[in-house]
Amino acid sequence: MLILNPRHAEAAVRKGIVLVTLCRYDEAISILNRALEEQPDNDWAWCNKGIALSAIERFEEAIRSFDKALEINSRCTRAIYEKANAISSMGNQSDAVALYDHALEIEPDNPKILYFKGVALSRQEHYNDAIDIFEHALSHEPENASGYYYLGVAFAGTKRYFEAITVFDRSLAIEPSNAIVHHFKGIALIEIERYNEALTEFNHAIILDPAHAPSYYYLGIVHLQLKQYEEAIAAFDRTIALEPKGKEIGRASCRERV
Repeated sequence: MLILNPRHAEAAVRKGIVLVTLCRYDEAISILNRALEEQPDNDWAWCNKGIALSAIERFEEAIRSFDKALEINSRCTRAIYEKANAISSMGNQSDAVALYDHALEIEPDNPKILYFKGVALSRQEHYNDAIDIFEHALSHEPENASGYYYLGVAFAGTKRYFEAITVFDRSLAIEPSNAIVHHFKGIALIEIERYNEALTEFNHAIILDPAHAPSYYYLGIVHLQLKQYEEAIAAFDRTIALEPKGKEIGRASCRERV
């Protein structure tokens, strides 16, 4: 086994963190494992190993890494909320929300934790609670484009489509090249029968992300409503070509990092 001196072990931890930032997760796990052989009580190494494992959907291993970090430092909020993220990704929103609340006891105004809690609440269809959380987060980060997107999705979940459109516009004013926000704004416009505007939004989304099958699907819906049947067929054909196995259409993951 290669023995690292303390300075080298610390450098390995920092290299692993950089690799996580660069989304080079397998490399990060490898170097962090080496560092942990020499520094098994390094909570930050365990935490970042968990983040890398979560990113490649090895959630149970990730949770074990976060637990190791928390055994060493019970107030490591990053480990707490990243563990919650892993649990949320596995579908257990109630336990995830409890962990987010625990993290918020330590850092009550941390916008990132607030956003993640709001996403978990939205996944439970607790939209009004999610709206309160997102608005709280945005009071601390008023220029966070993702926060307005999440808030818009929650408004749409309560059928408050005009408010959803308003905050989607706020998101797009900050980050105009986000295809997903154009897509969800288009869906809200369909709900209030503003079909020509919806057409514009789905076309924007497709220009920004030509492989986004859900936007072609809803583009077809809009053409159908406008009795533009040939255009509708073309859009549905494109949807089928992009998602030939019949994946679920129209939903986007809220597990974005904010």
